Amino acid sequence: MIKKVSLLQNKIVYEVGQVTRPAEFSQCVAFCVDNKYLPFALFVCKQILSIETQRRFDLCVCLPDLQRVPKSFLDSAIRFIEMNIKGGEQLPVDHLSLSAYARLFLPNIFSDEYDLITYLDADIYINLPFYQTLTKVVAKFDPSFCVAAAPDITEINLRIKRKQALTPLVQSYLDFYHDKGHLYRNSGVLVFNVKNYVKNAIASRVFEVAFNPSSNLRCHDQSALNIALAGEMPILPFEFNWQLHDNTYRLIDNHQPFIIHFIGT
Repeated sequence: MIKKVSLLQNKIVYEVGQVTRPAEFSQCVAFCVDNKYLPFALFVCKQILSIETQRRFDLCVCLPDLQRVPKSFLDSAIRFIEMNIKGGEQLPVDHLSLSAYARLFLPNIFSDEYDLITYLDADIYINLPFYQTLTKVVAKFDPSFCVAAAPDITEINLRIKRKQALTPLVQSYLDFYHDKGHLYRNSGVLVFNVKNYVKNAIASRVFEVAFNPSSNLRCHDQSALNIALAGEMPILPFEFNWQLHDNTYRLIDNHQPFIIHFIGT
């Protein structure tokens, strides 16, 4: 599977090289990592293989260098895809790497293989089997949807009036999205409707925002996605992206979320 996906007149390009195994199912759970986050993605993959006993989806890890994958994993049920970005030097990354933007290319890269892609950040913990319940939630969305995501923890803090967690900067940032009638989402867990995403050129829309110097991208690719799709994203229940914070940590036992997301330092 050698493939190249370019956007905005080749302003940014993702190249796909080696792939360790062919697609088996029409849906997948995917990670996009750099070398630093590869061990965490492998840990979560082992969790999923162990806990999702009725698995009917592929498990994909996209990374820049297949040689960094431990040999013991290469023959496993995990599908490893070598992906490299070109032309993203101007994109804001801060403490992240350019691999954070790779998730936005997944539907375009896998358009011939998958109908539904669930993207997961690598800094998560699978608390309960999640996939069957997640697909039942997604099946209730309008069939024209392109991307779904859960609310960001800042929205939760706002609604419970946790003032110490809402600095004036964060408050003004949320106000910017609320003026558009949009609930700010976290991109740590995303569900892509592949056909609709590609048909509507969503990746190009998001990267146009990301490359625009006037965009207020406090959270980089996540904010670009929220700006480009303001008012167009179905909401995933918070239990599928339970972002850890002082208040949400204390509620884990009561709510038993499916996926716990380590968003703090």
